[in-house]
Amino acid sequence: MPSLPDLPDLSSQDLLTIVLALVTATLLALAHAVNAGGPRQVLSCSAIAAGALASLSLFGLDIGQVGWLQLDQPAQTQNRSQGHDWTPGSAANGGGGQPQAGKTGGSTGQGDGTSGSGGTAAIPSGFSRASFKSQPDLKPFRDCADCPEMVPVPAGFAKVGADASDPRAEPAEMPQRIVTIGRPFALGRTEITIGQYAAFALATSRAMPACPDVGAAQTTLPMQCVSFEDAQAYVVWLSDKTGRVYRLPSASEWEYAARAGGEPTRADDLSSIAGTALAPRPAGSLPANGFGLQDMTGNVAELVADCWTPELAAVPTDGRPVGGACSQRVLKDAAWSELALWSRPSARRAIAASTARPGVGFRVACEL
Repeated sequence: MPSLPDLPDLSSQDLLTIVLALVTATLLALAHAVNAGGPRQVLSCSAIAAGALASLSLFGLDIGQVGWLQLDQPAQTQNRSQGHDWTPGSAANGGGGQPQAGKTGGSTGQGDGTSGSGGTAAIPSGFSRASFKSQPDLKPFRDCADCPEMVPVPAGFAKVGADASDPRAEPAEMPQRIVTIGRPFALGRTEITIGQYAAFALATSRAMPACPDVGAAQTTLPMQCVSFEDAQAYVVWLSDKTGRVYRLPSASEWEYAARAGGEPTRADDLSSIAGTALAPRPAGSLPANGFGLQDMTGNVAELVADCWTPELAAVPTDGRPVGGACSQRVLKDAAWSELALWSRPSARRAIAASTARPGVGFRVACEL
């Protein structure tokens, strides 16, 4: 007996398009069969509406996406907290936005009302990127000569935090959870360089930091000895200069981008091995990861938008930062001279918002 042919691999978006097309054809047929004016007009208008939705779906608009949810993500990730209003680029919330008082968390988890924590479902192994057709096919870009090169990062979801079985895990890296990045964004290919920061300092009459390895002739080295407040002033200036919303990435966005579809390991070169390098390397010296981002595992430690929280239970599961007015922020990655322990994607530590020290820099994100 001959075997049946394999069914095509259709996504939820494809199935939705087919269903809408069938509904459109059915409504048109009924409208043609009905002679009465009123019912016929209703059927015709309904057919036009269904046809329009089918066309939008066919050309890649994810009409099933509501806010930060996606059609093709696992059910356990559809538990984002409700009632948040994320306003990127706000100086008050560190450029990453501030979650306002929320409602309860997801149906499978435990909401805490203010942090938007949602869900304690089992975390699947590995990492999965969103697969539906609405992912934009964008290229790296630079908004001005002195602007950082930005690399588009697709929407998706990933594990954030360390597994409890990891002997290197710190309490601040747990509990591990799923984070959904519901919208594409762009992230700097490298950390902000001395040359890029100098353009900002010149335009705003801001003093350059008195810091080793920061000088007029070292424009390609990553900027360091900057505080969270300095980094926030930079993204506000860059937004005003370009007309695009620039901000610091959230810690979840940073970790999602650092993993880039896998579990990266620290580059095996002198600029990334603890205690063996004397200075940072030029930005972009370390290999690119799966998203095309460089220096995500070494060179300088990076400031992100989040307020410090001693565990991940308070971190929203939709990629937003822990917001609010706070004196301590989150630092990701490790500087060239630090222990490799801090260069793991899940590693995080606190730093005072006003503290500027050698080995600490930042990279920027922007809205697409």
